[in-house]
Amino acid sequence: MCFRKNLAGFLIYLAVVIAFVAAFVLKRTRTGLHLRAVGENADAAKSVGINVFQTKSIALIIAGVLSGMGGAYMSMGYVSWFVKN
Repeated sequence: MCFRKNLAGFLIYLAVVIAFVAAFVLKRTRTGLHLRAVGENADAAKSVGINVFQTKSIALIIAGVLSGMGGAYMSMGYVSWFVKN
């Protein structure tokens, strides 16, 4: 029981760090520029040489990992229905 609460607290801090890292990557790196370009206009991004399929696939995988972390937080610490007795 104590492990779950500690892990849930850790996931909160990890979420804050991930939010700052994601903001930095999207605003300040070349990868973020490519990702934003593909999101706004995939044809324009393709015309300048960005691999649209690869960019979309990587973004989808990252979104899936973050969603899984959110589900883990919900089942471990936030929702009390999953606690025995």
